[in-house]
Amino acid sequence: MGQGRTPIDDCWPSPSKWNALNTSVDGQLTYNQPIAKHCYPGSGYDAHLCQDISKEWTESPFQELYPIGYTYPTVDTCPPINASVAAYPLCELGNAPVYTISATKADDVAAGIRFARENNVRLVIKNTGHDIVGRSQGYGSLMIWIKYIRDGLDYQEKYTPSDGSCQSNLTGSAIAVGGGYIWEEVYAFAAKHGRIVVGGDDKTVGSIKVAATAQQATPSAWQQTKSSNTKLCLHRVKCGGGTFGVVVSATIKAHHTHPVLSHTLQLIPLNGSLTQLLNTTTGIMSRYPILSDEVFAGYASVLRADGQVLYEHTFINMIESNSSATIERAKNVINQQVVNNLVRLNTTTFDVKSNFQYFSSFQEYFLGSGSHQAEAASTPIRTSRFFDKKSLLFQQKNPLSMLQTLFSQEGPGVHATTSVLELCLVGGGQVLQPAPHTSVHPAWRRTYLLADQVDFWPENADF
Repeated sequence: MGQGRTPIDDCWPSPSKWNALNTSVDGQLTYNQPIAKHCYPGSGYDAHLCQDISKEWTESPFQELYPIGYTYPTVDTCPPINASVAAYPLCELGNAPVYTISATKADDVAAGIRFARENNVRLVIKNTGHDIVGRSQGYGSLMIWIKYIRDGLDYQEKYTPSDGSCQSNLTGSAIAVGGGYIWEEVYAFAAKHGRIVVGGDDKTVGSIKVAATAQQATPSAWQQTKSSNTKLCLHRVKCGGGTFGVVVSATIKAHHTHPVLSHTLQLIPLNGSLTQLLNTTTGIMSRYPILSDEVFAGYASVLRADGQVLYEHTFINMIESNSSATIERAKNVINQQVVNNLVRLNTTTFDVKSNFQYFSSFQEYFLGSGSHQAEAASTPIRTSRFFDKKSLLFQQKNPLSMLQTLFSQEGPGVHATTSVLELCLVGGGQVLQPAPHTSVHPAWRRTYLLADQVDFWPENADF
């Protein structure tokens, strides 16, 4: 479709064409308005609504209520503002789509795809709006919002492929996810059947990502099964550049649930020393491959904000049984590799908080271990890297140099107000094993750690 037409082009679709699209999707087409328009002068101004919007602006569930609500907007062109200021910034849609189809069925998705193709309009797809690189945003575009496609969740005790599916070694149970369900819903459904599925830590993220089979709306057909097309088998993606189709349902492998042992750790330098924190963090990172090989996984972060710095993590081990011996063995791994090295630093160099907690199932852990929900933010700059075992195990010099560079505030000019290094111990184990008929980046087959640096910059920063 090339660059796609925009609202300022003479060849932008006429009102009659948009009305015809609206009719074809049973009145589910809406013209988007900035969420915080009530904070700005004009006919829509409402001080009380503005106050309510401001209170919830950084809550991702609030943003998810709106088709153009994003957890990580590339540019926030209409933020809620203080009505007492003398000069108001502009309130515009910016990179947000102009129109949204609030799809409730696959036919709505297909209608949107056909309209975009026939009228050369940029098309974006969105569920809850967590796409870090902004693929569910797009200036002058038409959005298909799949959040309200909800055809149910179906548990299959024994997975049976349909329509002569792609070659797969999938066996055992599975869960069919019919539309825009989020991980919180899928986890709860799986738990009712004594199962878990491999998903994300954020409960509000859409779940139809990794699947044994998937149904998609495509430009040439309203629905197509992943199994019936080789390209769709290997290249299925949900949104953004290179899309082969829009996923409207997916079947996910389910596993038996296990007891969970979690370990939480927090390190705060008593004198606020970033140097001490980064040195100690590097030592902990050097043991990550050992923890991963011992079936620990989870998320850590290094935070610098408001003059404070800290390291914290929550790692879990889905242990095979609830026997005392099994639990103690898992605890010993953490203590020997991480905690024992920190004991001598407690109360002298760091405030060290270390805690183990046992849960009888994954769902019990998920419900009882924090919010599992990201905060919305409007000015993040992100970059990420994979780390294999060799680059981490017992390494100090190179990882420390990297941390020092990431958190440096030397030199003139504006600096990030907040920096967060997210250390995602989500590789290793089965991730290292090649799997046929997938489009996973080959580098994952060597990866133990995904490091994701997020910097938040002031609005006046000159990039």
